Amino acid sequence: MSTTRAKFKVDYVQNFGTSATVKLSPVYGTSGENKAFWDATPCGSIELMLQNQAAIAAFVPQGEFYIDFTPVAPEREKGPFNPPRIPGDHPRG
Repeated sequence: MSTTRAKFKVDYVQNFGTSATVKLSPVYGTSGENKAFWDATPCGSIELMLQNQAAIAAFVPQGEFYIDFTPVAPEREKGPFNPPRIPGDHPRG
């Protein structure tokens, strides 16, 4: 399975104290790497609701992030699920 990479910038962070909404959109530019990403992904958006304060702090307006899209294998091909832990994250499930 191959991974597709996009490059997004943070449009805004709306902080609610214990959580925050983060909205991202594709980068744009007339030269260099941002132009190449803009040519491939000229529009779109990603909106996240975060509760982890360390994760919220990582998103600052106009900050840029690579977003990697990797297909998920069908259930029969998956091994045990061990999600990565972010410092301060709460256990899931």
